[in-house]
Amino acid sequence: MYFPGFADYVNGSAEIIREETRELARSYKTYPPMILYWKWLDISTRISTGTSIDSALKEVSEALVMVKKAGVYIWNHLFFFVEIMVALMRDDPSTANDFIKRFEVVLDKSHFHEYAVFHHFAGLYNLLIGNHSQALTHAQRAVKVAEETGYIFPEMVCRFALAHVLREQEEFHEAGKELICVYNLALETKSQMFEFMCLAAQAQTALDQKREKEGLKLHMV
Repeated sequence: MYFPGFADYVNGSAEIIREETRELARSYKTYPPMILYWKWLDISTRISTGTSIDSALKEVSEALVMVKKAGVYIWNHLFFFVEIMVALMRDDPSTANDFIKRFEVVLDKSHFHEYAVFHHFAGLYNLLIGNHSQALTHAQRAVKVAEETGYIFPEMVCRFALAHVLREQEEFHEAGKELICVYNLALETKSQMFEFMCLAAQAQTALDQKREKEGLKLHMV
């Protein structure tokens, strides 16, 4: 939603983590889980910063082959996550939908948090194709599951996405309530990244409602 500012905000730290993990992976070059971890972190970081993602789907396919050979199937869903996000970022809803369906097949109730991820991405996909009612349904389900699992970070991600869906439907009051929830969680967890994202979203919401002074004030924070 706000990748340009987000990229500027995290790119420096993300690059340091990528390079340090790359060196660690090289030292464990015969240990598949470590190599897979590096590949996942590398692709995920590039997605987060919106850089060098053109080759990401090919790299995910290669990683999934490695997962199968090594028999470490726990990595499947993690790479499914990133390939869905890449397809969405490339504005390729057809491919994203194929990946979402593939992910749905492997959902496991013993890993209930994965349902939050599934509904999160299904919501973004439906928003991309203009199906706002389904986007809202999935976004709300994602928040509900995230709350039930008790994991704060997924809840923040899902609530932020729900706020975006609500804003697209011009439900500005409800969107604002979700952003306040995320902002409070960001303060609680000391997540400056989410503080920034919420302020940017609140500013955009104010501008959408023609409240230019409030929007510009938030942009200056």
